[in-house]
Amino acid sequence: MSKYLPIPFQDGANFANFNVNLFSDQSEDGEQSARERMRELREVTVFYTRYFSQVQDQNLLFSGQTGTGKTFLMQSIGREVQDQGYSVLYVTSPILFEWMKTMGKLRQSYNPDRGQYEEMELLTDALMSVDLLLLDDLGSEITASWTVESNTSDFLTLLDTRLHKSLHSIIATNLSDADLLATYDKRTYSRLMGNYIFYRFPDGDIRLKLRHQG
Repeated sequence: MSKYLPIPFQDGANFANFNVNLFSDQSEDGEQSARERMRELREVTVFYTRYFSQVQDQNLLFSGQTGTGKTFLMQSIGREVQDQGYSVLYVTSPILFEWMKTMGKLRQSYNPDRGQYEEMELLTDALMSVDLLLLDDLGSEITASWTVESNTSDFLTLLDTRLHKSLHSIIATNLSDADLLATYDKRTYSRLMGNYIFYRFPDGDIRLKLRHQG
């Protein structure tokens, strides 16, 4: 089953290593600085993990440019929740959509490979039932041959199933609110914006700062 194993968390992804001082403390027009916004978000996510089984806002949507800390914070949440004994699955969007595409072909086949079919059934069940699903890089699954009609049906089913079961999900994307609407159909956009708490990460690649510091 090695081809379909979920992606492990990156080393060092935890709240203790999430350094808000990497973000700018400069504010404009009286608005919060990037550092203040990220400090508040870290507090929100620490609360989310601490009271995981009790939080009403179970689903989070992180939006921001590449290198703004979305994946690191998402995996920090996942590791903390996993340490509490809950089941957690982290997967990137291209891999998720490839899984769904493969499963669709297997179900349509008259004589599917039994071993592969069983593996994909296990993965599908995990996606639909895991306590916390972490989906990273939503939008990066899109290629030249990608179409909304042929790709979003299974994704919408996944979202709806998890919402119906009151299971937690966190999604990270480089796309803005407007980009999500332009990329996916209205039903998918409605599920995301209507059932997920949207957090826009401040601009600026903190990974570059880390490299320079190193």
